[in-house]
Amino acid sequence: TNNNCLGSTRDGYANLFNVVIPFVETNYNVSDKAMDRSFAGLSMGSMNTQNIINTDADAFGYYGPWSGGISVKADTPDLDKTHILFGAGNGDFGAPGKGALNNLKNSGAKYDYVAVCGGHDFNAWCQLFAIYVRDYLWQPEAFEKSDAPDISGLKLGPNVIADENSPTGYTVKFLYEDYKAGTVMFAGDIGLKNWADQSDKTAYTPFQYRPGLMRSGSFTDDMVKVRGYWYYEVPLAAGANQYWFYIDGNTNYMAPDPNNKPQWSPNSNAATKNAYNAVYVPYDEKQDYQPMADRAVENPRAEGDRKGTWSYVPITVNNKTHYMGVYLPHGYDASREKPYKTIYVLHGFGQDESDWMGIGSVQNILDNLISKKQAEPAVLVSLTFNNNCIGNTQDGYANLFDVIIPFVESNYNVSAEAADRSLAGLSAGGGQIRNILNTDATKFGYYG
Repeated sequence: TNNNCLGSTRDGYANLFNVVIPFVETNYNVSDKAMDRSFAGLSMGSMNTQNIINTDADAFGYYGPWSGGISVKADTPDLDKTHILFGAGNGDFGAPGKGALNNLKNSGAKYDYVAVCGGHDFNAWCQLFAIYVRDYLWQPEAFEKSDAPDISGLKLGPNVIADENSPTGYTVKFLYEDYKAGTVMFAGDIGLKNWADQSDKTAYTPFQYRPGLMRSGSFTDDMVKVRGYWYYEVPLAAGANQYWFYIDGNTNYMAPDPNNKPQWSPNSNAATKNAYNAVYVPYDEKQDYQPMADRAVENPRAEGDRKGTWSYVPITVNNKTHYMGVYLPHGYDASREKPYKTIYVLHGFGQDESDWMGIGSVQNILDNLISKKQAEPAVLVSLTFNNNCIGNTQDGYANLFDVIIPFVESNYNVSAEAADRSLAGLSAGGGQIRNILNTDATKFGYYG
């Protein structure tokens, strides 16, 4: 590419097409058919390769742009007449950015993406060249695998699709983007147990759903790589379905879905916090089980349809800023004559105030129950016991009683009567509630 040997985008790469290729095809016994030509380049050469594609896509049958990002334009003429293998090292600063391949999904382009072990160096490029020549070059079927899932039209993240062939009436198709990953495993608390006959101890997969089964337990399976994306599809039933990803075999970290990530508290450590991504699925008559139908209460209401509001509210406790997840019911009136009742909730071990507001779906549950007049409008406050935020048995939970509750009752139109307060918690949060009950059972009218 030096000294304008090939030409440039300004002149349509005239030197390449009018001088270099004719010279090669005149002096060597090579085919002059475009489909028998290939053009590949690394780093800056990759950028030139993609400029050539954008200039005259069908001048070559195969292209290999590596470690130069993604700059092929979806509206390039004749893009469907060529084949493109993108690639980069897993530690390569020239790897495509997030979403870079999105614009090509529906373009008709025949392409794939390969990540190899290496950086922006020949450790990666030697491997990419070998893979290109061995597995893709002059093998159009490699770009059109008949058994590959069709990902056209899918957005990154979960895609909930009504499906008459699904045992639940819905199939959820997950599309995940991680160019550096060698393997990705789909995981979730979506395994099934027989709730209708609890003597049956079989662990069922989501694919085995039948009426009487309920979500209870984990499920994992390998995702497949399609055009540079990771893909998985699975039938899911009503309510909040929790899922995450394991990257390159690391089962110690539940990786979030960046396109469906929970709204974590400002105090959450995004680098280490286990993900509780939620995908919400409607109830379908094929699920045919009332306990599963009841779980549809976890699903969010449509925008504008009697939805409450919620946010993370800072509070200073022991000279440290903590956060509370605060839900206000639809139509919350700060001047209402009758103050609202309060529901305080606590999380489990390794969690924080954001987990009830995420996979816990408490705001959705309250929205639905209140709209159906199955619960009265109330203010919900999600607390954390991390960093001694609520206090402990030794100090009589002084922070909870002397700081947090007075703060809530001073800043929101809520009742100061103990009978109008509720405190609920899960797992380690349930242990905290037991201790609070033993400390002073009269502070709350209801415990869970």
